[in-house]
Amino acid sequence: MNKRQWKKKYKKEHGCNPPSKRQVQTWGEAIGDVVSAVIDLVNHMFKSIKEFTKELQVMPEAEFEEKISYLTPEQQELARKIRNGRKEQENGRSGKDERVG
Repeated sequence: MNKRQWKKKYKKEHGCNPPSKRQVQTWGEAIGDVVSAVIDLVNHMFKSIKEFTKELQVMPEAEFEEKISYLTPEQQELARKIRNGRKEQENGRSGKDERVG
């Protein structure tokens, strides 16, 4: 199939001319930019979560209770687990039930 036939077939199937090489290059560049932006965003999210978790674990109890008072009960439970997980590690416990059943 020559180039002219291929182009006519493409136009018939897709309703428009095939993209030019420059358009394909532009799309590739745009995709690369989006991927790098997503990577930066995810890295920033994980860094923020890590900092918040550390702050949550070391803040005074009264301040902790005040900060979680606006959360849903499920969120409060998760915040307490994060906070207590740190305390259990400091006490030498892994947080797992070590009883043999």
